[in-house]
Amino acid sequence: MSGSGPKSRKIWTSQAHRAAHAYLLAGTEKSEAKHAGLTEFVLDMS
Repeated sequence: MSGSGPKSRKIWTSQAHRAAHAYLLAGTEKSEAKHAGLTEFVLDMS
C-alpha cells in the first residue's frame, strides 16, 4: 500500500501531548456519500 495514508487538512490536537489515544475519522469509501463512507480509527499515543 505504498503512498496510502491520510490526506486531510489539519485536525485539532488540543492537549495531544497528554493523550493516551487519538481518534482518526477518515473517508474510506469513495463510492459512498461523504457521511456514509467514514471509518473511525483509534490510535495508541503511548
